Parts: sequence; structure tokens; C-alpha cells
Amino acid sequence: MRSQLKQWTSATHDQLDQRMSILILTDLGDYAVFLRTHHAAYAALLQILSARHWMHAPIHNALADLSADLAQIGVKPMLPVRLEPRRNIHPLAVAYVVAGSHFGKHVLYRRWARSTDRVVLSAGAYLKSDGLKQAWHRLMRAFDTITVPEQLLPQLGPDAARVFGLFSDCLEQAQKQKPAHAAA
Repeated sequence: MRSQLKQWTSATHDQLDQRMSILILTDLGDYAVFLRTHHAAYAALLQILSARHWMHAPIHNALADLSADLAQIGVKPMLPVRLEPRRNIHPLAVAYVVAGSHFGKHVLYRRWARSTDRVVLSAGAYLKSDGLKQAWHRLMRAFDTITVPEQLLPQLGPDAARVFGLFSDCLEQAQKQKPAHAAA
């Protein structure tokens, strides 16, 4: 199932990676865009994910880390975007995208850690946390044990692509609202 999801989402994932790679995480303004993007996306995903779903806690914890980082640099979060009401996104698709983002987060951490800006470096709770890595391992174990009904499989690819699209939409919104400066 993992390889199918990767194949189904490769185009939207690649587009998001390219757009995120443009951000200079050692720069306070770009780092604020990065944090606000993730904060808005996670807040939107929590709107659709049941509080009882195992992925709710890792997203909630990441959101708390992002809130702390934004407060540390003196930038307010964006309002969460609303997802299309026509149907919910399957929680497995949310888990795949969010937990899988720990791979990219590791790369971004190394870029962020090269900053010489003390304010930027003081706001590392999200990038330093390993909650999404733990969620990824849990998801991989789940892929080994769960059986997804055949009628659900066609929904997972588009749903995961919608989650990647949500992050892209949030990035676009954050770039339009890029703070001119952040408090030191």
C-alpha cells in the first residue's frame, strides 16, 4: 500500500517539495512562512480528524510545537484554511502524508541549523521533535497489519494528494502574508 500511495501522490508531493525547497530556513522571514504553513495545515487537518484517531495526538503535538516556535519569533499563526466540505479525507491518507513528512523535516532541520540568526535558532521545537518519526513507524506497522477494503483504495491516493495540496495552499497563503519582520 505504501508504494501505491507513493506512486499516486508523487506529482503533488514533488511540487510541494520544490516549493518548500525555495524557502531559506536560516532567514527569519522565510522561516516564519515555513512555520505558518505547517501550523495552518495541521490546524485544518485536526478539524477533520477524530480526536480518537491515533494520528490526532502527533498532529496536535506538532501544532503545539509550531505555536511555541511562532510565539518565540513573535509571529502570529494564520487562520486555518477550511477543507472542501464535499467529503472528508480518509485518516490513513492524512497519516501517510503527515507522518511521512518526518523525512523532509530531517533535511529541513539540517538547513535550519546552519542559521546564524539567534532568533531563528531559538524557535526549533517543531524541527527538533521526533513525534512524526514515531508516527511513521506506527504507520508502517499498521500497513503490515491492516486490510483496506478494496472500494476504499481508490479514495486513498486522491485524499493523500489533497493533503499535499492543502500544504501547498497554506504555503501560498503564508507567502502572501509573509511578515515584514518578526520581533527579536
